[in-house]
Amino acid sequence: MKEARIAVVLERIAIALERQGIAPRAEDFDNACCWRWEAAPLGGRLTAIERPQFESLDKLRGLDKQIALVDANTRCFLRGAPSCHVLLTGPRGTGKSSVVRGVFSRHADSGLRLIECDAAGLAQLPAILPALAMRREKFILYCDDLSFGRSNTSTLFQRLKSALEGGFSGTDNLRVYSTSNRRHLISENYDENLEGYSGGDEIHPGETNEEKISLSDRFGLWIPFCAPTVQEYEQLVRHWLGEYGVAVTAARLGEARLWADRRGSVSGRVARHFAIACAAKSD
Repeated sequence: MKEARIAVVLERIAIALERQGIAPRAEDFDNACCWRWEAAPLGGRLTAIERPQFESLDKLRGLDKQIALVDANTRCFLRGAPSCHVLLTGPRGTGKSSVVRGVFSRHADSGLRLIECDAAGLAQLPAILPALAMRREKFILYCDDLSFGRSNTSTLFQRLKSALEGGFSGTDNLRVYSTSNRRHLISENYDENLEGYSGGDEIHPGETNEEKISLSDRFGLWIPFCAPTVQEYEQLVRHWLGEYGVAVTAARLGEARLWADRRGSVSGRVARHFAIACAAKSD
């Protein structure tokens, strides 16, 4: 019990310290189109990204539907029409972050701006909303690979859910775009999906499970990404070999399959890395 009381007091102290942090000024956003928000005990720090990694949508293959959905939502956001927070989910390496970067690159000249952060930083971002509200630009808060383990569920999870529902939803020039390998963002036990699961010491286990998936419900637009088939993976390999000026041969396609087997997955990222490795050998 003593340890529990100490944990509660420390959490309250952390929240109080964050509230004392110095929020950025509106003019801090004048000199870049991309920034990174780094969470810290005293409120976090905003840093301009001098050389952001843009992505060309023309180089992405097999993602036309996902690109169209993200792009349409972003266009609505830019012109002031109703738009959603966006959650892109699926296996690693399937192009989620590439689609976000590519859509942002397409609209960066239209007054779209991006702030990159992790889950901890996303929960702190209400501190900078007043500065964003004074800007004429539209902002995407981008959180790559958003997920929660059981150790941070009770604190960070709850605060982020509250921020998405309250602080962010009422801000006309801000939307959250996030990627995750987990559809419900939080780790789940196998037995929680079994019929008749009692929840251990939980009195109402069903309500607990509903609470776990409630954060993903805050994102109005869910966009799934799927791992490619073996045939689709081969097409991706052909595409990326061509992009890097490497000849496509039967031997190389066989090497690409072995390359994927060693990594335990087939994806656009795996195909691209294979093509880069082949290009490096050719030099």
